[in-house]
Amino acid sequence: MISIHDIKDGLIIFGLVIYLGWGLFKRVREDFRKEFLHHYQYSVPFIGGYFISVTASLGLIFSFYYFIDYALWLMVLMCLGIAIMVYGSGILAKYEYKEEKSKELIGDAKDMIGYIIILLVVLILKEWVI
Repeated sequence: MISIHDIKDGLIIFGLVIYLGWGLFKRVREDFRKEFLHHYQYSVPFIGGYFISVTASLGLIFSFYYFIDYALWLMVLMCLGIAIMVYGSGILAKYEYKEEKSKELIGDAKDMIGYIIILLVVLILKEWVI
């Protein structure tokens, strides 16, 4: 018989990925519109960010379970994909002449990128220096 303690790591990872995946799906469902695809320059960051986030979250499942060393890097990659999605939504809002929403979304994306860069520097220092 399998004990709950034997699979608790897998259950935690599964719950985390389901939670993040549902949030990502909800975000795409709210922001994605058909007219979005007609503007190539605005849909590429959004769809590209979504692809990066989904791929990184799937990799996150396997890295937590098998290769714990790469989990932090994939988490950073997933956050980068989300930041790209937010930036794509911001430039679409700018195209739709919603200046206030555009400034807010682009500012949020820039803040997220700044934090991701700080996290990357810390991870690089952790891997190669410390």
